[in-house]
Amino acid sequence: MEQKSNFLPMLIIGLLVLGGAIFLFSGMGSDEDTVVMNDAETRTITPTNPDTDVEQVMEESDTMVQSESEMIEQAAGMYSEFSPEKLAHADGDVVLFFHSESCGSCKATEKDLNERMSDIPEDLTVLQLDFNSETEEDMELRKKYGVTTYHTFVQVDSEGTEVKKWSGTRTLDAITSEVI
Repeated sequence: MEQKSNFLPMLIIGLLVLGGAIFLFSGMGSDEDTVVMNDAETRTITPTNPDTDVEQVMEESDTMVQSESEMIEQAAGMYSEFSPEKLAHADGDVVLFFHSESCGSCKATEKDLNERMSDIPEDLTVLQLDFNSETEEDMELRKKYGVTTYHTFVQVDSEGTEVKKWSGTRTLDAITSEVI
């Protein structure tokens, strides 16, 4: 009788160990997905044959993996967070948007820009900076452009020289109308 009472707990433990082992090893041997992009699309390729050469699959699909610098070069016609690289590689007009998370009009502008991302002209890049940021770079930019309040816009040329400064604009249309 004592043998039967030990059987059930041992069976449960055995099943738990077996289930855990199956769970842990179920993903072994599968290839990682590879993300490839071209001008028209972004898609994921998962080779079904583990011996498939990912390079060959990418060549056959006539796509290429874009480097970070190539994506940065495409920053024109965009609204995104500021980085020196995006500023350096932006084509056309560049507007720096000094905003604050606590600013209602800043949030309205940000919402409009996000909702109308596809309407941003190709030759316009709007780069957002956090006015309240205490990073050395952000503080230097506020000082360089004389930004003392949030919801300030500064149009700069390709070398970062101020072209025009204004405040309070709430829509993409108003921003584009201010750009020289």
